[in-house]
Amino acid sequence: MLLFIIFGLLSVSSIQALTINEEIREAIESFKALMPSGSESLGFPPLAPYQNEFLEFSYDNTSIRSYFNLTDFTVEGLNNFDIKVLEFFKLTSKLTYDLTFNEILVMGKYYGNGNLTLPGLDLEAYGLGDVFLLLQELRLNGSFRLLPNLKGLRMTHFKIDVSLGNVVSKFTGILHNKYATLFFNRWLEEFLSMGINDKDNQQIVSDTIHDFVVPRVNGFLANYTLADLFKLVLGLGGGSNTNGERVFFNDD
Repeated sequence: MLLFIIFGLLSVSSIQALTINEEIREAIESFKALMPSGSESLGFPPLAPYQNEFLEFSYDNTSIRSYFNLTDFTVEGLNNFDIKVLEFFKLTSKLTYDLTFNEILVMGKYYGNGNLTLPGLDLEAYGLGDVFLLLQELRLNGSFRLLPNLKGLRMTHFKIDVSLGNVVSKFTGILHNKYATLFFNRWLEEFLSMGINDKDNQQIVSDTIHDFVVPRVNGFLANYTLADLFKLVLGLGGGSNTNGERVFFNDD
């Protein structure tokens, strides 16, 4: 939803009270203030923290079978980010960004089991316990362009680099064994840190985020008229007319 608001703001090229870049920043700050309570009119639930009572995942093929569920799932810190760079270039319709999430804390309860079956090998894994994963100094920087597409808009040339300062993992209950649990936590910390920060993996990380974000964002933009985007942008960003009154888009 945060990205959607940024994209909507990019459509505004005639706001006189503030520059486009100032309007984007103001709207993001307004959105951050809404995150603890959510917004029914904008269609998003409370996000600070984000909570979900039950999530489940499964995967099954010829060699791997797994099932995993989460209860009382909570993510804290999604509204705790700093904007280092946020600049829109009107001539090329390009937005560059550099955001840092100071701390994101993932908590909850989990249950999982799985099997890995290969010729001469059959491994079983299982666990039941607490989820605790702390990501510190998660930085996202890159750029994208926002271009007209029939009646709506579309995002193109999406680029993102991700870096991570520190990871703390304190899962419990892996294989119901404290040594297996200790090994898993150290492995997960190293896997996330090296997997994200290794320059050789950046393209994989970028492609994964691209494949998740771009289709969903473009699907969102295709369902909104320009008038709808103006109402969303000016309602959050606090745009005003020359009389100091809040401006909402007029279809006339």
